[in-house]
Amino acid sequence: SSLLETLRCCTSGMELAELEYGFKHVSSSGHTLNVQEIAGLTVGLSKLKHNEKFRKIFFWGKIFGTTKDYYVAYGLRESEFEFPVKKFFIATGPQFDLKAAGETFEFTEMMEIPAEDAEKLTNEITTPFIGNPQQQLLPVPSDAEQEEGEPVKEEKKLFESDRLSMTVMKIDRDTAVVPRGSQMLDDRHLIVPNKSFRGLTYDEAKSLEAFQHFRPPSDLPRLRAIARDDAQFNPDCLDSIHRDTPKGCWAMRMDASASVVTLRSLLWMGYTSYHVLNTTFFGGVYIGDGQKNSELPFILP
Repeated sequence: SSLLETLRCCTSGMELAELEYGFKHVSSSGHTLNVQEIAGLTVGLSKLKHNEKFRKIFFWGKIFGTTKDYYVAYGLRESEFEFPVKKFFIATGPQFDLKAAGETFEFTEMMEIPAEDAEKLTNEITTPFIGNPQQQLLPVPSDAEQEEGEPVKEEKKLFESDRLSMTVMKIDRDTAVVPRGSQMLDDRHLIVPNKSFRGLTYDEAKSLEAFQHFRPPSDLPRLRAIARDDAQFNPDCLDSIHRDTPKGCWAMRMDASASVVTLRSLLWMGYTSYHVLNTTFFGGVYIGDGQKNSELPFILP
């Protein structure tokens, strides 16, 4: 069977069928979606799944805008490398759908921003998102701004959609948490869900070492582990979140019944991950303003 056939509902996002269940476990973070949003997303994500022919579709999160909010989803595509590729989509708030007889979300593909354009946006914009993907960010300099005798330098126009793409990629790289052992390398050297994973125990889940990033690893020991011929037997082929910097950037909480553990990112306020202990249910979502907490290193003891 193909990689996509082996993907279960639980990766680092929230699968369509588990939206209400997932939000039940992350609502303690203070951010959630209302009934109308969940109903509209259910319709919109179902259409997206059908149109793009995904086996699974995931809700990634919501980024606040001053006029409209951005809703972000993704599907997984096969890759020639170890990791499946996340294909992201965005919608700007609900729209009324006559066929659905209610509000739905129209998702469009989120284009990946080139690296050279991302460099221009780094640490330049701290104002809130507006909610208009076509809003121009960096206007082309006028002739009056040119030095006398200098040729007019044309700057590539960048839009809020570019900033949104860069922000989503940054947040996803720094978060996207999954329990240790939930993913594995198969005999094709592809990352797939581990069918033998039965969930973390209470004692295991008390440590940050029990959680990893669902992304291509950057730690040298993890890269070496993936390169080994017997890598499929190694549960440590992903970067552990306990190595994240600054130290203390994750807040862990166990619920009163000691059956669900949640992790909140203090670097990207609004990201929450959950895992129902001794089960295969886990996921995460980001609901925030898209601003990184750059002052965190100076706040932590």
